Amino acid sequence: MSAATPHQGTRDTTFDPTLLAVLANRFEAIVREMTQTLLRAGRSAAINIARDFSCSITTSVTGAHELLAAAEGLPVHIYGSHLQAEAMSSLHSDLCEGDAFLHNDPYLGNSHPADHTILVPIFCDGEHLFTSVAKAHLSDIGNALPTSYMPTARDVYEQSLAAAVASVPECDADGRVIGGNVVDVLAELDEVDVLFCGSRGYGPARRVLLGGVSTRLIKRARRPVVVVPRSD
Repeated sequence: MSAATPHQGTRDTTFDPTLLAVLANRFEAIVREMTQTLLRAGRSAAINIARDFSCSITTSVTGAHELLAAAEGLPVHIYGSHLQAEAMSSLHSDLCEGDAFLHNDPYLGNSHPADHTILVPIFCDGEHLFTSVAKAHLSDIGNALPTSYMPTARDVYEQSLAAAVASVPECDADGRVIGGNVVDVLAELDEVDVLFCGSRGYGPARRVLLGGVSTRLIKRARRPVVVVPRSD
């Protein structure tokens, strides 16, 4: 009986230092080519002048996503590459060739919301073995202030608040984040005419157990409350 080939479920684990050196340099060359392409194609000064971007390749050959090649990538950018690739795989079980994902979630491996990452899974013989990663800093991502850095923001939601306001251009609206218990804070508001509150649609039983915000707000608010039901 002939020995099983790698395509039959086994891998050749023989260490070949020459092959290792060749592959290492090849992967580094690919990342450098990615870097030069992004540098020359980038229209933003943050990319083509400040070089505030990085490219890398991760691998899942070992079963866990690990950083494989980074070339001249900035450490603050490339460190989370494997975490972002892992998040991509865990959130999308149906990856296929030609997919590309935009990722800027700092809770899933990204550096901060202004760094936008393009992740592209790479397949060999139908198996997802590598992920190419290109991350670049964007100058304006829709903060409450026209900048990509907002030192006064207390959480990532505040950085995204302006984008939510901009989604309803027909309304003259602004946004701010207020800390504290949601019912306590909203119930004491005096500078508004009407309070709008969303409803999760828990139903009577779950509302008693979990305590619906809208129900408590109706009882305590100083202003009229309009409850907007969840749309299915």
